[in-house]
Amino acid sequence: MIWSEEGKLLHKLHEHCDEVNSVAFSPDGKFLVSASDDCTAVVWRLNATEKPTKVTRLEGHRGWIRCVAWNKDSSLLATGSGDSSIRLWKPQDWTAPAKVLLAHQSGVRSLAFSPSQDVLVSGSFDAHIMLWSEENDWATPKQTLTGHKAGIWAISFSPTGLQFASAGFDNVIRLWEFHDGHAKTKGSPLQGHTRAVSAIDFSPDGAMIASGSDDETVRLWKMRSRSIAAALKSDSG
Repeated sequence: MIWSEEGKLLHKLHEHCDEVNSVAFSPDGKFLVSASDDCTAVVWRLNATEKPTKVTRLEGHRGWIRCVAWNKDSSLLATGSGDSSIRLWKPQDWTAPAKVLLAHQSGVRSLAFSPSQDVLVSGSFDAHIMLWSEENDWATPKQTLTGHKAGIWAISFSPTGLQFASAGFDNVIRLWEFHDGHAKTKGSPLQGHTRAVSAIDFSPDGAMIASGSDDETVRLWKMRSRSIAAALKSDSG
C-alpha cells in the first residue's frame, strides 16, 4: 500500500502471494521495490500522478526475501534471502543478478549500503556482519564482524556514514565506527531491551537512535551519553 503524507491511502499493489516483508524507494525516486516470503522481489516504476506500474519480478532466490537496500545513486539494488545469499541487481538489466554474494551460513535478514561509498553491510541469522565492497567487485567479504551472540535483525547507518548500528536476537544494539570501508567496535553495546531488537534507525542529525523490540517498546538512545532518553510503549487499548 502507498500512503500520502496526510495518511490517505493512495494505491494498493497486488503482485505477491505471501507476506511482504520489506519495501524501499530508490533514492532517485524512480522505483519502489517490495520483497516477500514468496521468494521474489517486485520492482515498481513510480509516477507522481498515476498508480505505480510493475517493471519486473526478480526471481532466483530459493528462500524468503526479508531485506532490500539501494545504494546512494540508485544504480544497485541488494536483496537478502533465507537461502543465505545476497543478490545485486542493476536497473539497466533486471533479467539476471549482476552478482550473487555467498558467504553467510544462514538467512540474510538485514542490508544497508553506506551513504558515503559503495560498501554493503549485511547481517545474518548466523550472527555475523559482513562488509562487501565494489573495490574487489563484491567477490568476497572485505571484513567479517563478530560480537553478537545471536542472529542479526537490523542494521542502520548514521547520516554521516561514519558509524552504523546493528541489533538482533541477543537484545542489544552494537555500534561500529566506519572508515575507509572498514569497521571496528565503538564502545559497549546498548542494553535495555528484554527481547529481540527488530528495528533501529538514526535520527536525521545522528544524535539519537530509535530501536523497536519484541518486548513491545520503542527506546530512544542518546548517542553522546549512550543512555536511554525514553522508553515508549503504546496502550494496548
